Amino acid sequence: MIKIVRAKNNSLAAGRDLHITLNVGSDGPQIQEAVASLAEKLGLTSEQFLDELNVASESELTADRLLFSFNQAATIQSLNQVGTSGKYKKFAAEALKVTQQVTTLESQFLEIATALEQQDYSQAYTKLKVLISATGNFPKLTPGLIEDCFQCGYLHFANHGKTSDFEELFSLLDIFDSELVSAQTIILVLEMQQEHSTRQKEEGGLQTNLKRVRSYLDTFNGEPMHLLQLQILKALCLRRLGERGDIGRLNEAETLLLSLERKASFRPVEFGNTLANIQLRIASKTGDRDALERALVTLEKVPSLPSKAEISEVQAYPKYLNAFGNYYKEKTKLKPTPSCYARSIEQYTKAELFWKEENAPYEWAMLQKNKADVRQVFMNATQKVDAEDLKAAHQEIIISLRYRTKENSEYQFQESMKVLDKITDLAEIHSIVLSE
Repeated sequence: MIKIVRAKNNSLAAGRDLHITLNVGSDGPQIQEAVASLAEKLGLTSEQFLDELNVASESELTADRLLFSFNQAATIQSLNQVGTSGKYKKFAAEALKVTQQVTTLESQFLEIATALEQQDYSQAYTKLKVLISATGNFPKLTPGLIEDCFQCGYLHFANHGKTSDFEELFSLLDIFDSELVSAQTIILVLEMQQEHSTRQKEEGGLQTNLKRVRSYLDTFNGEPMHLLQLQILKALCLRRLGERGDIGRLNEAETLLLSLERKASFRPVEFGNTLANIQLRIASKTGDRDALERALVTLEKVPSLPSKAEISEVQAYPKYLNAFGNYYKEKTKLKPTPSCYARSIEQYTKAELFWKEENAPYEWAMLQKNKADVRQVFMNATQKVDAEDLKAAHQEIIISLRYRTKENSEYQFQESMKVLDKITDLAEIHSIVLSE
């Protein structure tokens, strides 16, 4: 006998919403009846249902196998209904072939999907680690799942300034079979190493990273998309070295990216942000006004962020807004109008909608430093010092130093201290008392 009780809303949302009682012996007609009934509930014919179960006929089924397979199919349908990404449905299909923990797996998939949708990378990273750690018996662990784990962990640690914790991510590489680690994940590890190195006072780590990227480029024979990502990463490393004094590196980086511009349509925000920042550094270090205008052209080409975008594009968008703020800051140095000054503050404020103190304190602190910097730039350029504006700048730079410390990012700490010195100099010259 088979009895199916639907959920209260008369829908088939998932296996957990159904109460199924099977009392099926070895009698063929009873199995056939159960197959027909369960297939109907999934919107399939009996033949389609058997195909989903990868069996040729009802004679290959037992009652236990039938119930387990129905729960498996219902779970996959549930994942389809909530819009979970293809890689999670693929992984679920593989995992559910060897486990009966249907509800537990479904819950984990949905929690990860929700965390990613809410850009809660800390939660997503934690859940992905748990999910991956429980997959030792799965021979076909989706490489994309590992990639997401690294991506979310990287964003979590970078946003919170926990550079020492990057080692936790490096150690994960030793756990996974090398065949399961995609080229995308290798690129991500190189990016993590570069992010870690750029926060150090000495540039040895960046030099090492550049050598590694170049070495990987020399032997790379994978997808064109991954090749482009490696070249962008190389340009980013050249920029980070160049902004420390080697102007030739900045020019090399811009030349490289301009040669790739037509190929970069798949990640327009990330590419545009990287190129514009290179051009802005050239303008800042050399006073090249043409470079500043080239940066504006690059920034204006960046499209709006679509409702569904890759994690890297979502993460690059506030960087792009910050770069636009930097453009108007450089413009303020050349033409210190209230309009340029206000538009710089406006762009940094827009970026704060993405980078908040509670979820991205390190990047949020950079925005506070940049706001403080453009305030002092405007006041130094015009020699019109507003006491309240100067106090606001002082408060912003002090707040930024809470998260960009000498311990976690010595290079950025020194850059912030330079801004603080300029603010205190203005206060001393104009006899303005700043808060402690």
